[in-house]
Amino acid sequence: MKRLLLTLIIAVSSTAWAQSIFTGTVEMVQQEGEKIVIDGSEYRITGDALIMIGHVKISLDSLRPGHVVRYQLDTEAIGKRTIKTIDLQVSKDDAEKILSH
Repeated sequence: MKRLLLTLIIAVSSTAWAQSIFTGTVEMVQQEGEKIVIDGSEYRITGDALIMIGHVKISLDSLRPGHVVRYQLDTEAIGKRTIKTIDLQVSKDDAEKILSH
């Protein structure tokens, strides 16, 4: 019984950790190499990544160094840490500029 309880606690903790959302500043985006650097950490970013401003999907080429983002990692990706979602954190005015291009 103790073993089952311990296994359940570890499983729940791992799931909660895997769903963590991080915040950071974009330092570099390289579409050709599917690479993005956020706060000094390198991640893989593919065309499957969901990139949003609020409730509007945007393209990867909208991301620029200096943008503050909230992001979630793809827990099912094998190998390199892969971005699953990015939410661009910009002012309403900046969001309108990005969305109008």
